Order: sequence, then C-alpha cells, then structure tokens
Amino acid sequence: MVSLKGYLPTVRAFLSCVVIGLAAVGMAQKPNGVYRPKGGQPVTWSINDAKTLVWGGTPYLPVGVRVDGTVDQIQAAKEAGLGDVVVELPAGGTGWDEALKALESQKLRYLIDISSLAPMAKGFAIEPQAYSISGITQARRVDATIPGATSVLAILTTKRDNNVEKLQRIKLENGRLSIEVKPLNDLEHILLLYPEMRSLEQPDLWESLDEHRDTLLTSLKNHAPGAGLRGIINPLGRMLFVAKTSTRFVPSNPYFRYEFRTFLEKKYQNMDTAQRNWALASNDLKSFDEMARLLPLWAGKKGISLLWDPVTDKTYTCTQTRSKIWDDIQAVIAAAGARRYQRITSSIREQVDVPVIQEWSGWASAYEGDTVSVDGVGARVSGASPTQIIESASRAASTVYRWKKPGWLVATDIDISGVDQLGATVDDLSSLGARGWFFRNSSGDLRKALAPVALARSNDSNLANYGSQAVFYPENAANPAATQRLASGAWWLPSPLDGNRVDLGTQFYGYRVSNGSGSYFVIWSTGAERRIKLRVAKEKAKALTFATTGQSDPQPKFVRGGVEVTIGELPLMIYGTDDIPVPEPAYQETIARFGYLAKLAEEKRMEIYEEKFHFADALAGFDANPGGNFYSMREWFWKLSSRFAPYVWQEAEFSKINNFSEPLSQMGCSNAWCLALRSTLESFAQTYYADYSFQTRSTDLLEVWVAAKLPPQAKQYVTLSVGGQTLSIEGEGLSQYGSGFAWYKMGTTKLVPGISKIRLTVDAPQGTDLAIDTILLIPGNFRPNGVYMPDAVDFSTIKPKN
Repeated sequence: MVSLKGYLPTVRAFLSCVVIGLAAVGMAQKPNGVYRPKGGQPVTWSINDAKTLVWGGTPYLPVGVRVDGTVDQIQAAKEAGLGDVVVELPAGGTGWDEALKALESQKLRYLIDISSLAPMAKGFAIEPQAYSISGITQARRVDATIPGATSVLAILTTKRDNNVEKLQRIKLENGRLSIEVKPLNDLEHILLLYPEMRSLEQPDLWESLDEHRDTLLTSLKNHAPGAGLRGIINPLGRMLFVAKTSTRFVPSNPYFRYEFRTFLEKKYQNMDTAQRNWALASNDLKSFDEMARLLPLWAGKKGISLLWDPVTDKTYTCTQTRSKIWDDIQAVIAAAGARRYQRITSSIREQVDVPVIQEWSGWASAYEGDTVSVDGVGARVSGASPTQIIESASRAASTVYRWKKPGWLVATDIDISGVDQLGATVDDLSSLGARGWFFRNSSGDLRKALAPVALARSNDSNLANYGSQAVFYPENAANPAATQRLASGAWWLPSPLDGNRVDLGTQFYGYRVSNGSGSYFVIWSTGAERRIKLRVAKEKAKALTFATTGQSDPQPKFVRGGVEVTIGELPLMIYGTDDIPVPEPAYQETIARFGYLAKLAEEKRMEIYEEKFHFADALAGFDANPGGNFYSMREWFWKLSSRFAPYVWQEAEFSKINNFSEPLSQMGCSNAWCLALRSTLESFAQTYYADYSFQTRSTDLLEVWVAAKLPPQAKQYVTLSVGGQTLSIEGEGLSQYGSGFAWYKMGTTKLVPGISKIRLTVDAPQGTDLAIDTILLIPGNFRPNGVYMPDAVDFSTIKPKN
C-alpha cells in the first residue's frame, strides 16, 4: 500500500451547476444493498475500498462487451465465451423482454445502460457569444438555421455602444430564420438572437424528468430483470452534449417559474430589495411573479444590459455587472436538480437494489461533492496508446478517488484500435483503479480474445482488494502537472480544484490549490532529489506542514529565512500558508538571469529604467514577503526578456479587430486569457477573423505556431495569413496544457522589416466551439512547452548561486 505522510486533506469541488446542474443533497447513497431478483434468492452486495463490487461475498471483476440489446449480439457474446455484457436498452421498455430472456437463458451477467435520450428542457438559450451575426453595416437579409428553435428574439444593436435599434420576436418554421435588418446608420451592427428551443445540455428537471423516472420504473417492474443483473448505467439516459460549467439556458417550464418565484420571495422578502439586487434602473415591477418571468439578455460580458419578459415582450434596463439574476437562476436549477436526481436514483434502488452508475461527462455535481447519490462512475475510454487510454479514463477515476465513500469505477465503453491493445489496456485501467472493463462489440476477433482475459481477471483476488491512492492537480495546471503513476505508486490525476500553475523558473514546477477552506502549494523538481531551502517569511515558516507520496520524507529543518526540505521529482504538498514558498535556486536563477539581460541592455544602450526599478523594488522587499515579491520579480524578468526575444509571442485575446465571441478568462492559459469562438448557427456562411499587427523581430525563416483548444473537426477550418501566405494546420497538437489546449504548427514564413500583420481566420460552416491562446512566430526549431515562453537569449553560460 502507498502511504501519504503528513497531513493530506481531502479536497472537494463545490460546483453549483455543472453539466446537468445536479448536486446530491442529504445522505449519500449507501455503497451496499440487497438485490431481490425475479424468481431468485436475495443477494447482498457492497463496494469495497479497492473500488470493487463484491456480489454475494465474491468480488465481481467483469471483462466483457457492450451489446445493443438484440438477441443476435447477446448470443454472439455468449458464443465467444464471455460471461458479462453491458446491454443498451431504452427507458420505455421496448425490446426488454427479448433481451432479458436471452441474457438470463444464457446465464450472462449484465448491466443495463439506459440508451434513450435524456429529457431535455424547453426554454431560452442566452448565448450571445454563439447566436450573433456581426459585420452588418447596411440593409440586408439574414438567413440562418437554428435547429429545434420555435421562435427567436432578434435584437439589432450597434457594435460600438450596444445601442438597441430594433427588437422583435419572430416565429420559426423548422428552425429557419429569415429576417430583413435595416441599420439606422453606417456603423457596424450586430444581430443578437435569443432562440426559444429545447436545450442540448440542460435536462428538463420538472415534468419530463418525472415522466422519464416513472417510465423507467415501470419498465423495471413490468420487465423485471433476473439474477444476472449487476447494475443500472445512466439513469437519466443519454445526453447529446457535455454542458459547460455554468448555465446559459433559462427554462420556460411553469414549475421552474413557480420555484423561481418562491426562491426570490424567500431570499429578498420584498420587491425593492429584489430589484436592487438585480440592479434594475427603475422599480417598475409589481410582483415576484413578474420577476420570475424575466430573462437576462447577456451572458458573461457579451450581450446587452436588459431583462426581457417573454410573456409581454417588455424589456427592463439594468446594470449587468451588478445584477444577481444569473446567480439566482443557477441556484434554483441546481436545487431542483439536487432533489430530482437523488429521487430518481433512490427510486431505482428501491425497485431493483443494484448499483447505479453515471458515466463521466464533465465535472458534474451528479457525482462530484461531499455526498453523491450514485454508486459508481463509468469511464468512456479510447486511444491508440497507453497514455491516451489513461488520459481518457483519468477524470472518471479522479472523481471516484475523491469520494468520501467507496465507489465502483467501471470502464463502461472501451474503444481500441486492435486486439493487440487488449491486454495492456485492461492492465493499465486496472492499475488506475477500474474494476470492470467493457469493450465495444466491434469484431468477432475481439470477442474471442477477451474470453481468456476475462477468465484470468475474474480470479484475480489480489486486484479485487488492492486499492491504490491518488493526489490531484487542478486541470488548469496540466503541463507541467500530468496524469501519471508516480514512482511511489500513487496516481497523479486531474481534478476540478481551483488553482493554477506557478512560475518557478527552470529547475522547479509548482501549482497552488484552493479548496474552499484554505489553500496549499505543491512543488517538485525537474532533476534529482536534493536539499532545498524554501524562502518563507520568518513568522510563517513554523506554521508549515508537509506531505509526500510514498515512503520519502521531506525532513523539514527550519533555518534562517525559511525551511530546508528534500525536493525531488515527486510532488511535495505544503500546507499552512497562502504564500508561495520560494526555492532558493529559483530566486538566485531569477536574479542572475535578470542581471545578464540588464548587462546586455547596457551594451546595446537600451533604456530599461522601468524594468530595473520594479525588479529592484521587489528584490528589496523579498525577505519580508518572499512569495509576493518573487512573483513580481518573475513578471519583470519576463518583460525585460521579451525585449530581447527574436520571436513574436502574440496573445490572441489582445486582438482589437475581430468578430470572435469574446476574450475569455481561462486560468490555465498564457496570461490567463484566450480568445473564444462559439457559433451554433447553421446554414449561415460567416467568416470569423482576428487581426494583429506587430514589429518584425527577425527576417530569418520563421516557424508559425498557434496554441489553441480545437475540436478535431475544427482544425480544417483554421487558417493564418501572414507574409503573403495563407497557412493551415500541419499535423496533431503537441505539448497539451490546461483544459485541452495544444500547440499546432502552421508552417513557415519570412517577414520584411517593419510592421507586419496577421489575420487568423476560422471558416466553420456548421458552427464551432474553440479558443485561441497564443500565436508564435519564431526562428529555428521550436519545441513547445505548454504556456512557457522560449528563452529570449542563451542563458547556458550563467551560473547562478545556489
């Protein structure tokens, strides 16, 4: 077993409304039960600390395939020598009798995956980032398609000041919009669209969910499973898209409005207080019923500062930066989801007392938080290499590892390229903590190859009782932190924790994490284990505590100016301070490199007074506040370094001329921002662009790279015009970092001296969802390294003090 020395607190993410906006309330579902099958004897089950389902006193370690519920596929699995399957069946009961009869007659063990679509909410999509058309300067007809929309609120505004020129409600046929827009002047205008539709991301948490629950329970009663049942997967059914981390959809359901009205009256007590908190310009509203009908016409920083009543079509002016309306909407949706999701899982357990599993589809509060109402998490797994396999399952594993109760981790949908991957895939996922492995039923060769693996795994008593441990990094800190099994045996896994990487120079990596009740710091070295002095203010050093993975001991020793510890390639957790403990070598390296650049500047007769002043000021205050002043030292080092760089490092969000959706705060990105594009309009040809201008720094041959978060289908739509060339993406993304960003090579170019221009273009005819972080033009052969800039000069001859 892997031990964790020192104090390692359990960290939980409190997500108010993620994916399906569901937060378990009350007591967590117990990880045990008694299943009473039709025509069979009661069987007890439980989930142990090794994430294994123990059925009737025997560990259950299934290796099998997914089948679609047809008798032919069930028969094929049995003929291949398999004893376990995941069977896909709709909530309505169609095909259940035939499938269950075949499963039971073949004495197969099975989990039922509810394959029908989850009931989705009707309402209004408030996404001006996605539903907008820019570049309107004269009268024209706009034709577009919004799939599933029945009506739309169309608002024509000036781009410069968001002045509303026209507002109209339009009925749609088959989602087709056709509208004449007539600007009142020749300024650039934007057409904002707010469609009434069924959400692709937000389930209907009211009547439709109740109907779905009743339908599923009726199917379980009228087509009662037999002794082979081992679990229910995805009790809500399938969702088409993964929701974002905050709601931008307002349900129109009368029950939602009733709950919203009740919430507002209880929270604010009177209308005056409510209208002040919503930052309304006047007190025109007379009742909470009116308030509960209102929709904000902005999301984030995009949109206009109006509240709209879809019943009367009246609008009300407010100050969007101060308004609490979005907070209130999200609170009501989260609370509704909390109650109803727990209700549906509890109802299933009452009908058929078997484990309920939810497949991972984002950091969803259905299975995140201190209490959860499911018994396990399913991982959808794919990849052509062990690294890709582990990466695809790592977030589901992280979720179960962070539970306070034992949970069953099952690889419910494994997609591999060939039989030769089979054994290694099961081994890798077993190491990660999976205790169930189901492959897509793609070929007879795969099914036959699974049989001996299944036999060996089912008898692996050591695996059934072996529970590995994990430490967690914020997804923002991905690269340098990375999903991997550490030398200590513990897994290092991504998580939704609030935090970000910290710049410690070239010899150390680190990140800071906030867990709601405080923060802690994680550090490791790029080289071999050694004794390092961490610079900490004198009055704070004694409060520090440390935790490591494995048997290593940091052996803290308090010394003048800080504490001395052993730091190697394994993460060291440091508690007891909100500041950054600064490694002495990182401090000395920063001083040496800044001094080297300052000397070069003197030789080149460059004016660097501002950089020298601020760096010296931070240096003077370092002993009193090492963490804060080291951050400032690094900031001014990079500013001075950029003046010597032969490359152009262009932050994408700094474009002053673009029609992308918005600059988006993203902690894992360079400069903590990116330029986002989200477009969902179909049949509307619009080219998205972002323009940049810069001083040419090198006339040598330059490699051109873009750091971006791109869905696979979007790569073909991204081009970059520079130096008289139009470049497109070459190959796959490299050096992934943050929440899915990577570096893409665009080609090479040469520039002439003077001011150069770049235009980044996205032509996505069916809409897209992407983000651009950085554009880089650099001489030589660039090796991407996450968000870290290349060295501006050769520092290899510098030997800083240690």
